[in-house]
Amino acid sequence: MTQIAADLVQSPTGTTARRRWLSLPVASGIVLAVYLLLAIIGPWVTPHDPNALAVGPPLASPSGHFWFGTDALGRDQLSRVIVAIRVAVIVALASVGLALVVGSALGVFAGYFRGGADAVTMRAMDVIFSFPELILAIIVIAALGPSVLTAIISISIVYVPRFARVARATTLVVAGSAYVDAARVASLSSPRIIIRHVLPNIRTPLIVMTALNMSSAQLAYAALSFLGFGARPPQADFGSMLSQGQDFVTFDFWAVLLPGLALVGLIIAFNLCGDAVRDLLDPQSVKRTQ
Repeated sequence: MTQIAADLVQSPTGTTARRRWLSLPVASGIVLAVYLLLAIIGPWVTPHDPNALAVGPPLASPSGHFWFGTDALGRDQLSRVIVAIRVAVIVALASVGLALVVGSALGVFAGYFRGGADAVTMRAMDVIFSFPELILAIIVIAALGPSVLTAIISISIVYVPRFARVARATTLVVAGSAYVDAARVASLSSPRIIIRHVLPNIRTPLIVMTALNMSSAQLAYAALSFLGFGARPPQADFGSMLSQGQDFVTFDFWAVLLPGLALVGLIIAFNLCGDAVRDLLDPQSVKRTQ
């Protein structure tokens, strides 16, 4: 039995299994799971009140008591990073989720009914798509007022055309298939055809698009927050922490380095997990290694 186990470990199958479990997507999935866990339980595990002033000396370096140091107001940086993770995950999920729902609905509407519905819908998407993404988001926030909610709305508006185009393209293919024609001959209503035949057959590219856009949505929110269009003080998020810490980077680089690394880790984890979802659901896009 021991020899069989040893042979299995040394076999190509065992090597492949080890490589699979030690692969980068798996590692990124574990990292992302840690981030998601912190987003859920963050308020209950922060060492200090993230908004409490003078819990320690201003701009203290990392130590056993303050693992990430403190900011210029003496607030615990680790507590603020944990809260920032919660905000970041909520914004990414909410903005991309809203864009998925609205963009998919518009794309399916345009691709299924075609004609004037297609022309009007997609020209509107082209108008939105023609704006630089960050500029359009800032315009929306300027109109609605800066907050986390308006940042979510602005990012989702920016991303709606992406989902609309993918949904329209795949709907055009499905709507011209034989089984949809048979459903029409059977006098099924358009809503029923869309729900039973169209949506199940276009979900894969939409799921892939959702996964891949999580990281870019978080990066967009961090940029907006850095410019002052995100959460309002004293709420912590990555963009505002980096903006506040840049004034002290020459003599207290920890104020920027550690929140920056936490943000980069979240973005990379989202991005690699998005790539893994794409590879799983769209094998034709993957360069297989033997």
